[in-house]
Amino acid sequence: MRIRPAYVTDLAAICRLAEQLAAQHHDHAPETFATPSGGWRDQDYWAAQLDPEDGALFVAEADDQLVGFVTARLSDTRAISFLQPLILCRIGTLVVAASHRRHGVGARLLAEVETWAKDNDADEIRLEVMEFNRDAQAFYARQDFHGQSRILAKPLR
Repeated sequence: MRIRPAYVTDLAAICRLAEQLAAQHHDHAPETFATPSGGWRDQDYWAAQLDPEDGALFVAEADDQLVGFVTARLSDTRAISFLQPLILCRIGTLVVAASHRRHGVGARLLAEVETWAKDNDADEIRLEVMEFNRDAQAFYARQDFHGQSRILAKPLR
């Protein structure tokens, strides 16, 4: 397996992987997540993630196919007086193909983000994981992530 930065030629595979995540999220939280499109509906979104300012998109390649990807961005709290002055690396999306889960792909993608974050002077990595996604929560716990806050919601309609 090889971890590398994503290329524009990876866009179709990234969209296919993102659809797996979209389906899981929609199945468990349809009030928040749209019905997966089964295709290229989100192509523009993922294309914008290929070369974001202060960000990165890494892919995992195995047997000449993409089997996972992760997005990350840096943010800076130093100008916010009530927060500790930190450079944060925020993971936006991490997805591994169902066929390659529990084979170290996610851990390797996170390790690549950690290296990138350290190279960019980040103090901490943060991410959000859905409450229903117990498998992801257990995975992140094994990678030494711990709870720091909770996002709460109250539907009004």
